[in-house]
Amino acid sequence: MKKKDAFLELLGGKSNKLFAEVGRYFSADGSFHEEEFRKSLRASLSSIKEHSSDSTAFSTNADEWLTAKLNEIINYLDEKGMPEASSSLFKAAVDECARIGLPNVSLPAVHLNAILSYIPDKKPVKHKNNTSDMKTRIMDAALKKFAGDGYHQSTIDDVAELAGVGKGSVYRYFKSKDDLLTSLIVDRSEEIFKRINQIFSNEMDIVEQIQAAIHDWIRFIADNSDLYGLIQSNIQIHDTNTRDMFFDHVFSKLPMLKERVISLNRLNQIRTSNLTFDTMFFGSFGYVDWVFYKWLRSGKVYNLMDEVPIIIEILLHGSIKEIVDTQPGK
Repeated sequence: MKKKDAFLELLGGKSNKLFAEVGRYFSADGSFHEEEFRKSLRASLSSIKEHSSDSTAFSTNADEWLTAKLNEIINYLDEKGMPEASSSLFKAAVDECARIGLPNVSLPAVHLNAILSYIPDKKPVKHKNNTSDMKTRIMDAALKKFAGDGYHQSTIDDVAELAGVGKGSVYRYFKSKDDLLTSLIVDRSEEIFKRINQIFSNEMDIVEQIQAAIHDWIRFIADNSDLYGLIQSNIQIHDTNTRDMFFDHVFSKLPMLKERVISLNRLNQIRTSNLTFDTMFFGSFGYVDWVFYKWLRSGKVYNLMDEVPIIIEILLHGSIKEIVDTQPGK
């Protein structure tokens, strides 16, 4: 088995066409690829029309197929907690049906009610000013304090003093020290989520995407080692810890990551299940975390980016050489 094929097989498990189809319509961060969906819908409806005896049969057949298809996809999006995506997809379907003269677009009442009641939360755009600069100063000071003195040993007074602001100014932006740490992790992680979404939203080979994602992830860790150290410290915040909170945030920002990966490689007939994908995903992060701790123990005496080729080789191809049978006649 070729190395690439072996890696693809690692994703293994039962083939799920729904994952691949949904992944075609949405980016890793959940952004709707409307034209891709419309194009697919047109092709399917045209095929149904060609195989229908007359307009009445077409209307019946198309309505039956579309009802089942929309119900399947929207049910999946609802499980993901993506009401805006469901609304956008349904509106596009209604528009396409109207365009070709299809009179009916059916949907179960539970989904239709959710779509009709969904109102996007459009907040006014806030312009950056001195208040945002102060908030940034406070978070910079908090990161330095938490990483240097320890989260539990640091106080809001310490952060305020280092930031050069009054204690009341800290509480103006953050409810508590826990809230400050949570905001710090979320705010400073946004850029890597945007980058990973870009990588997995490009039509690239799966191996190239994984390599690019690993490279950018290690760069993020190297550039934000204090922050990543806090994340991996498993600091308890309310009913969870920083590491679990961070990964929950990963999936909230990239809800369609799995589906998008499968979709981008649908021509390779990747077989994927929830178990194998999640195991691979978290297993990869576990290995990266070990590399990170090794780097910390060394006192950061070498460039963490030098580890990228090794990490890629281990995660994609393993650490054991292929065994070549050298017996005569074989």
